[in-house]
Amino acid sequence: MSEKMSSQQLRINSLFEAATSFTSESLTVESDLVSLKWFDYRFMSPLDATKHFLAVYQDVFRRKFRQEVDAAGASSVSGAHRLHFDRDRRERTQMWVARQRADVTGMRYQEYIEAAFDFALQRKRERFPRPNQLHFPGDANQYWQTFRVNFWNDRLDSGLARVEHPAFRIENYCGLPAQDDYRAFVLNQVKKGASQLRHAMLIYGVTRRQVPLKAFASLVPDDTFQQEIEALKSDLGRLRVEREALAPVTPDRLWLSCFGLPHAPNRSKPACATCPRFARCDRVAEKLKSKMGCESPVDDRRRAQARDRKRRQRERDKHAQQMLPVTTAV
Repeated sequence: MSEKMSSQQLRINSLFEAATSFTSESLTVESDLVSLKWFDYRFMSPLDATKHFLAVYQDVFRRKFRQEVDAAGASSVSGAHRLHFDRDRRERTQMWVARQRADVTGMRYQEYIEAAFDFALQRKRERFPRPNQLHFPGDANQYWQTFRVNFWNDRLDSGLARVEHPAFRIENYCGLPAQDDYRAFVLNQVKKGASQLRHAMLIYGVTRRQVPLKAFASLVPDDTFQQEIEALKSDLGRLRVEREALAPVTPDRLWLSCFGLPHAPNRSKPACATCPRFARCDRVAEKLKSKMGCESPVDDRRRAQARDRKRRQRERDKHAQQMLPVTTAV
């Protein structure tokens, strides 16, 4: 089997595992999240993203434990265990939902989880938040939202949140909305002053090759843009600029996160309606449903469990009725 096929099969296996592990409702929202989540995750399967979320959570937990509790014991704690994720359905579901909440914010998992820990410490919580406690519902939610947004904007404006996925390289551009969204994001960062125009063109247009230089022309008048281009050429002539190498990319690495996921394709959704790969995505999803032999194993299991609980309740009620004392009229 070729490397290309094995990589694609791994992705298909990840989709199948997700479809047999989570409800149809939780799978359906993935096609909504694809336009919200941080750019590096837009081409990562939801299950792989959830496993990555778990790994980041463990890393932040150990680091905060080292800083705030016990430096010597930090290596032996994690806050959440991969073994539990693999074996415990409840743990896996909690991690999946926590990851989806992070995706809604558009933040990288690193900053999202770190902000949640810092917020908890600021509020003098006795214990670090579990994955299902990172969203701070109730009275604290409004303060958490403000804290989180400021935390994230500080890191964005400092250039600390770098996008690595090869789908955003100019050479791999194929007109996907996620690729256009990223280019718009970079231009907006320059427009708001988070990065100087010439520096941004050097980094994103030359070094990382993620945004075509001509795209920056929309930010300034034509004569100013030409001056910046000439200055950039001069800089390149006298400076040693390392252009980042382009790693080989298999077609499956350009699949959006929701691609082929059962229950996610829906032509009525804006993300699906504008996706040039919707037809193929829908075909893959239907093939996986056929392989499962049903619409949703998790939904079927839950319905069966509900029926079983109801049957047992009826039996208990019947037994209780039979045990009532018989009264006779005098």
